[in-house]
Amino acid sequence: MINNASSRILNHVLDKLLDVKRAWLWKIAEQYNVTPLQIQILHYLDECALRSEINANIIARELYVTRPTMSVALKALERKGLIRKMSAGDKRAQNLSCTRKAAGIVKEVRHFEELLASHLVQLSERTARAALKMLVQLLAQMQDYGMVDHVAMCTKCGHCAPVSKKAFLCNLTGRRFSYDAIEIGCCNYRSDRETAHAQ
Repeated sequence: MINNASSRILNHVLDKLLDVKRAWLWKIAEQYNVTPLQIQILHYLDECALRSEINANIIARELYVTRPTMSVALKALERKGLIRKMSAGDKRAQNLSCTRKAAGIVKEVRHFEELLASHLVQLSERTARAALKMLVQLLAQMQDYGMVDHVAMCTKCGHCAPVSKKAFLCNLTGRRFSYDAIEIGCCNYRSDRETAHAQ
């Protein structure tokens, strides 16, 4: 367990990383006349384009916003021609996707991720694994303590099954992986409750 001084420093580092991402989102937002939330929605839709169902409820849960806030953001994106809704008969179950007009915004977000990745690859394998383990544990603890009600990570997913003390199996994709190769924000994430309901 780390001491209070180290905890404060780590908290400041995490804050600074969030500030950097927030500044980048605002830069894109000003360039394309959208909000940071609208950019995050477009990014999620692009990342999960192959998922069979992406609706307002799913995105609101992933981005930790209320349904009314999500509804306002989606209406603005649709008005700007950046997303399209495909009705499945039930208005509440509308599937969402990006339009070609959103390509420039999505490209800017990918550019930021590539820049960040170019710095991360300079870390040693040992440092990267330790950082990943620490951050994943932090997210899991935040979820366990109710600080966030949803974190789409493999070990919390209904598709995930442990096959040994240090290995897991995704029953959806067949992928076997160790703890340091889990995914965060997987588009195929299902809570245990959702998985049970689908069966």
